[in-house]
Amino acid sequence: MDKLFAEYNEVSQELETKINELNSEIKALIEKDNEVIEEFDLWNIDTTGDWEATLRKMKELAKLTQEHSHNESRLKELQNKRDSLNEELKNLLAVPIEQKAEVYYDSLVKEMQSAKSKYEYTALANKFSDISEYKDCAALAEKCKELAKEVYYDSLVKEMQSAKSEYEYTALANKFSDISEYKDCAALAEKCKELAKEVYYDSLVKEMQSAKSEYEYTALANKFSDISEYKDCAALAEKCKELAKEVYYDSLVKEMQSAKSEYEYTALANKFSDIIEYKDCAALAEKCKELAKEVYYDSLVKEMQSAKSEYEYTALANKFSNINEYKDCATLAEKCKKHSKYAKELYYDSLVKEMQSAKSEQEYTALANKFSNINEYKDCAALAEKCKELAKELYYDLLVKEMQSAKSEQEYTALANKFSNINEYKDCFTLAYKCKERAKEVFYDSLVKEMQSAESEREYIAVAKRFIKIYGYKDCTALAEKCKELAITLAITKLDEEYKPRFDSIDRAIAEMQMPNKPFLGSLFTFLQKDYDKKVQLYEQELQEFNNRKSSLRSEYEKKKEGVRTNYQSL
Repeated sequence: MDKLFAEYNEVSQELETKINELNSEIKALIEKDNEVIEEFDLWNIDTTGDWEATLRKMKELAKLTQEHSHNESRLKELQNKRDSLNEELKNLLAVPIEQKAEVYYDSLVKEMQSAKSKYEYTALANKFSDISEYKDCAALAEKCKELAKEVYYDSLVKEMQSAKSEYEYTALANKFSDISEYKDCAALAEKCKELAKEVYYDSLVKEMQSAKSEYEYTALANKFSDISEYKDCAALAEKCKELAKEVYYDSLVKEMQSAKSEYEYTALANKFSDIIEYKDCAALAEKCKELAKEVYYDSLVKEMQSAKSEYEYTALANKFSNINEYKDCATLAEKCKKHSKYAKELYYDSLVKEMQSAKSEQEYTALANKFSNINEYKDCAALAEKCKELAKELYYDLLVKEMQSAKSEQEYTALANKFSNINEYKDCFTLAYKCKERAKEVFYDSLVKEMQSAESEREYIAVAKRFIKIYGYKDCTALAEKCKELAITLAITKLDEEYKPRFDSIDRAIAEMQMPNKPFLGSLFTFLQKDYDKKVQLYEQELQEFNNRKSSLRSEYEKKKEGVRTNYQSL
């Protein structure tokens, strides 16, 4: 019924709005022929009938109203017909409400007789509540609510009889708690909670019987602790913790039997220390530390047998010194120091040989670093300085050659930076300045060529920006300004090409309006008796509008033109 009224109101409001809009538009329209429209015969039929037929007529009337929106007299006829149908629809709608309610009530009673589920009874309770003032609907709504509870209760009892898992019993406990005031639901909720605990307890006991790893026993200990108040869970939690320690202890003993490296024994010593109070873990931790030292000692002895360089012997001397209390490590540390001195002599001789055969700047630089690492030995400090000088000399000669073959601005700029990095050497400071000047010159020449070949506004602006980078060099300032002016000229030319057709179009329209012609004069004579003044006024308004448009377009053109100059001059 609500849907019916809503549809009626929607159609009625749509018609009202449309007719109001059309009435306001008609006042400005020129009167047209008042044609006889055949479709209007539709409204000569009998208007008695049910509300659906009347509603359909109103929709068709709305369509006709839109089609004949420019016919004032016809619109008035349609509006009168619409008022008549509107009143008829109101009368028709008042009759079937009671009939519809009776039919709806009977359908709900039938649904109630066949309902079986909680969902169906709850839905019916809501429907009866919506019409609670009708007959015994309020009582039937309450009855449906009770039946919904009863059906739901029975379904939960059946679920409880077939439940097996802790999850199922916990879910049922929550559901019984939601309706705890109904029958024995509160007691059944508690019973489900206990059954959930019992099932969970049994599953943990089974897991404990099959557990093997420390991780599994630790996890079980935590689970038993969570329900420590139930049966012997507290004791089982402690038992699992002990079994976890035992399994962990056994795994460490196995690792210890297969360990080989110092790292493995040290890690095991730390692990035994973590459970130091358990069995003989304290003793095993110490044993692992000793075995780690022994393995480390053996590895250092092997390294010493294969060592050759001063660096290797020095490193071994430090490592033996770190454990000098163990076995003969103090003696071996001194022995390595002696070997280090001998190795340093051999190392020095090899560097001198390398220096005699070196040819490149990279080789001399590397040798300078190597001599510096042992600069306290013999004349290594002096040789390091000599290698640096030779490296500079070779680098200087290379840069001079590069300068002779350089051609681009990038190459001269890179050389200027390189000479600057060693500007204290020979004439590098002068050569750096010379390279910078040469880079400017090459850059300037390339810009002049670009300027000569530039064709677009964008190209001139790009060249201007690059001239600005070397302001002060030769005539770069003047050339930059020239590029800007050329760009401005091109931009304004584009504006002229864009706006000229628009100006010409307006001028043609104005000229045509001002040029008298015979058809216009004949038309003008026709309207002299009616609305000559009005036509003249419209003509003057239209002419003024064209002039305003031309003035606005001119203002827009000048503003853009000035914008071009401002933007480019501010570069």
